[in-house]
Amino acid sequence: MEEIIEQLQISFDIQSGIRRGYIKTELWGSTTGGSPWSLHLDKNQKLRKITINHEDWIYSIGFTIENLKGLLDSSRREGGTGPLAGRNVSEVNFDIDEEIIGIDVTVVVTTGYYPNHEVISSVCLMTNKKKHGPFGKETDTRFSARWDVGSFEGFFGRAAFYLDGLGCYLTDTVT
Repeated sequence: MEEIIEQLQISFDIQSGIRRGYIKTELWGSTTGGSPWSLHLDKNQKLRKITINHEDWIYSIGFTIENLKGLLDSSRREGGTGPLAGRNVSEVNFDIDEEIIGIDVTVVVTTGYYPNHEVISSVCLMTNKKKHGPFGKETDTRFSARWDVGSFEGFFGRAAFYLDGLGCYLTDTVT
């Protein structure tokens, strides 16, 4: 039900001009683990920081968003609900004119305390200025996507104890 309400809100926002049409990349990692989440930036919002809690895989990912008035909201964090949070916390701070133009993701099957879950093991972000990462431990199972400056609109995925799946929203140039 929550996903239906979110899709109705997105449709309303597109029709009213708050949001552009969008497409989704593939969902990398698990398509069934954890619960779905979504961070879709409105036209008047800017992603200013990403906080990644990691070790051998990504435990959680957090977002700081700036609104039109310049106020920052750091309330979004996905994953990391289990007792074993990673020991490494990395922050990616974006310049005002810096935009994400690509992502590299690797996945792994967990071992140890919560074994046999497909999760995101590393994330590397490319911007129009530089490369951030990789964060986590890279594996051989790699996924990549690149796009034009101004096309990035947010992230979606699945999360619970870890970051189970990750994908990106991009501007639909057809609409």
